[in-house]
Amino acid sequence: MSNFRNSNYQTGQNFGNKSLTVNLTETYTTINVGDFGIINLYSDSTVAVDRQINISSGLIDGQIVTFNFLSYSPSPPYPTALFSTTANSYLRINSNWQPIQYDQIVLIWNSQLWIEMGRFAYADNKPTLITAYSNKWGSAAYVTSFGNHTYAIMTGSFTSLDDSNDDPMGVFPLGYKGGFSIPGLMDSGGTITSIDIGTGAQVFGSSTTFADGDTVDLTGVVYKIFPDAV
Repeated sequence: MSNFRNSNYQTGQNFGNKSLTVNLTETYTTINVGDFGIINLYSDSTVAVDRQINISSGLIDGQIVTFNFLSYSPSPPYPTALFSTTANSYLRINSNWQPIQYDQIVLIWNSQLWIEMGRFAYADNKPTLITAYSNKWGSAAYVTSFGNHTYAIMTGSFTSLDDSNDDPMGVFPLGYKGGFSIPGLMDSGGTITSIDIGTGAQVFGSSTTFADGDTVDLTGVVYKIFPDAV
């Protein structure tokens, strides 16, 4: 059977994929996949849960759709969105998809299910903001993966916004894991002190009590990301 394009029959040619552009501006957006093969996504938010995506069912077994995330920002935090594993009862993806620019995910419709065929990260070297654990901390700290998400480097700093502050500093972003011990530098009134900022679970912490204005410098801190962190 011949495939064709532009009504000019050429043996072996494939159909050109129709594309759809969707601007995500609401907390939840339902996309009608229809017969589109490429769906380009843009988001106006840097908070993934504020731009969640739902999709309609497919049309025929074997239908394939590629989602491209194209929003761009010159510096972090970057625009993003969220494909949740619970977005639709018929969506089967390996894990939540929280893209940044040029990331892709490919789904195939089969037996009344959208099944993930694969996902592609354009680059794994874009910094992600480490969210402050509480209002006692200000965060200008970032974590960046590299080496195919094998190692990570932390840069920037946390600043204490309260006296007698013993709260954990920040929360690990999606895809990063705690459970390591590394030295950090605390600048307290001009005195540089080495402290332990590693804890278990999903937060940075320390046994040190901080004063208002103390900073913890993370520049150049490298750690290994274990397989179950991704």
